[in-house]
Amino acid sequence: MMTTTIRAKTGVGATIRTIFKPRDVFLHDGKSLLVTRLLKDLESLLLPYHFYRVHHSHLVNLKYVRKYIRGDGGQVIMQNGDVIDVARRKKEEFLKLFNY
Repeated sequence: MMTTTIRAKTGVGATIRTIFKPRDVFLHDGKSLLVTRLLKDLESLLLPYHFYRVHHSHLVNLKYVRKYIRGDGGQVIMQNGDVIDVARRKKEEFLKLFNY
């Protein structure tokens, strides 16, 4: 059921973050959803909708990345102001997708 909701609203999802289970899906309007699926499952499910896993605990919707800050791995600034680290091993692929 939750998967259907996320698929129907992929245009509004900005980030998906997991610290502990379940996962929080943060929407660009400030609301959030709780999802009880593995992050790797969400990653493959949402890949066609411009989501990318920038870190082991974060998926971001590339449509809502406002800015990239250079660094070891770097950081992304989301449209809602959230700052999310980019893993060093994900940096090169992220930059290609983000067209930096």
